[in-house]
Amino acid sequence: MCDAVLGQVLTDPPASGPAGGGLVTTAVALRTRAPRLDALTPAERQILVEWLDRLIEHGPERRS
Repeated sequence: MCDAVLGQVLTDPPASGPAGGGLVTTAVALRTRAPRLDALTPAERQILVEWLDRLIEHGPERRS
């Protein structure tokens, strides 16, 4: 079921554009839809929202 959900919400990255900018834009778009992903349990939606919020806040920085 998870693969089916991810297949519906994830896409290939855009061919052009600023590095990282597309990732944050995609995270924001998915974040707005996350509360309505009925295929996920409430706990799964909550953790997804938490991860997306972190990504949106901090950007695609790599940590070492």
